[in-house]
Amino acid sequence: EPSATPEATATTEPSATPEATATTEPSATPEATATTEPSATPEATATTEPSATPEATATAKPTSAPVVVPTPYPTATVKPNAPTATPMPEYQVQISASEEISEVLLVNKATGETIVLDMEVSEAGEITFVGSAPKGNYEIVAKAVSGKEVDVAQSDNSLKVNDDKTEAVVVATEESSIDYIEIKNAPDTVSYTEGSTFNPAGLVITVHYKDGTSQDVAYDESTKSGFTFKPGLDVSLPSADAYVGDTYVRVIYGNKYADQNVTFVMNSAEIKITAPKSNAAATFAAAVEEGSYYYSGIITWSPNVEQGGKFDYGTVYTATVTLAAKDGYSFADNAKALVNGNEAEVNEISPDGKTMTVSYTFDKTGYKNSGNSGNSGHSTGGTSTPKPAETANPNVSASPEPTKNPSSWTNPFNDVNTSDWFYDGVKYVNENGLMNGIETDTFGPYENITRGMFVTVLHRMENQPKTDMTNFGFTDVPEGSYYREAIGWASANGVVNGYTDTEFAPDQIITREQMAAMIYRYVVSKGMGPVGSWMINLDYNDVSSISDYAFEAVTYNKIIGIMSGDDNNNFNPQTAANRAETSLVFQRLANFIGQQKAE
Repeated sequence: EPSATPEATATTEPSATPEATATTEPSATPEATATTEPSATPEATATTEPSATPEATATAKPTSAPVVVPTPYPTATVKPNAPTATPMPEYQVQISASEEISEVLLVNKATGETIVLDMEVSEAGEITFVGSAPKGNYEIVAKAVSGKEVDVAQSDNSLKVNDDKTEAVVVATEESSIDYIEIKNAPDTVSYTEGSTFNPAGLVITVHYKDGTSQDVAYDESTKSGFTFKPGLDVSLPSADAYVGDTYVRVIYGNKYADQNVTFVMNSAEIKITAPKSNAAATFAAAVEEGSYYYSGIITWSPNVEQGGKFDYGTVYTATVTLAAKDGYSFADNAKALVNGNEAEVNEISPDGKTMTVSYTFDKTGYKNSGNSGNSGHSTGGTSTPKPAETANPNVSASPEPTKNPSSWTNPFNDVNTSDWFYDGVKYVNENGLMNGIETDTFGPYENITRGMFVTVLHRMENQPKTDMTNFGFTDVPEGSYYREAIGWASANGVVNGYTDTEFAPDQIITREQMAAMIYRYVVSKGMGPVGSWMINLDYNDVSSISDYAFEAVTYNKIIGIMSGDDNNNFNPQTAANRAETSLVFQRLANFIGQQKAE
């Protein structure tokens, strides 16, 4: 692998998204896509890489022609947005309707996927349309019987499917004589600061009637009773319940509507950053809550900590991160920022308001697991109290072999909830003995994972086979280290190569493309890799950023549904993987292997 690029990271989930792509896992949303994930939401080839390129293969990425690589899947069955091996959890949806409504569909605003709901009639004659849908934001598309039409003012036109809200209402009204309306003159104000309300002053629409005539209608005191707006004129903008990707206000007149595009200016932003902990790996991702109007970049630390490095004891660290506003949004020039609920310093807001750089200084780092974020009363100069010995393996389970048939699982982690996009992934890896928490009751979903940790979990999936270590050549993997046996097995089976000929860099944070490369090689080593030939266009927006050595691996991971892009269709190849994404990757990988064995 190239010395500048170690080998792979986890799927993106809510963010943000978080794939949180575990899917695009999110906002990140987040982690994962679990979808994303969050906000929320984490691989390998048999090809030998040049020593100068980590996890590299000789495969070059194309410029415009489709990528040709072997696969067991026929071309006809490959679709760009094919579902992953482990679908996101689905929620029951119920749309109450009047008897004149004949059909209700949900259209995913992010993917365009359409879900047809089934009509049910109760004994009392009440009509509902029911079905199931993954977490996401949906447009409600309804049809009415002849002579009627959907009442757009009284009906819900969108639905945010999540843990709390899975219900909506659609009703019908008499058919209108109006064919459609269009906005002729936009309102005087089309940019709104967070907390303000829509002002339609200056709005002029053109009303087109079914008889071919038309007229202009200006919003004023004499006509305002005929207008309806969604969100309403008493609702703060942007809508406080969560980001849904909509940057418009719906103008309704005569039961027809047109959407007026607007922009939103944010007064504040809030993120979470893992506090520095002595002798712990530095984290490089800030967590943005699901439903935020912005996403975060990579954290930089002062004093500088390189990826894979650990925080020093008794040191003051400052985290700096740039937040980027989503389309249709910007930061106010006096916007404030919070980190972990505390006011942070705003270093800079770009002239266009699209980015805001924030920094926050933490207390001195204390002992690992001390529960004290301060300096524990020890001097930072002269002779200091020595650090306690590091545990053999702080981030992965010490179980010698995964549990094959877990009968039940009690969630031990206070930072993992059933509503999280990565919940199923964490449940799988923990109950199967693949990963434990960073603490007894803390999983640390947004903590990064190192190359050594990732290979160790992969080794556990194979029931930790013994390997002849006679020719083990990595000088930075000492005897007695928790990952030595796993790295020896992975190297002997072509799952990994080194950072160089003699270095594996086990403590470096793994990137998404490195993870993709390891997964790919692992699948190949099990005889489940691609065969024959197939063609697929890898259509990520950042496809040019994927290293040549990882291009084939990233492509194959997308095909088999283990890793994919985020909500913005970016793969983020050089982004650090976190534990939430990684858990979903291993759950999907296990499902894929199980399917292949079944066939």
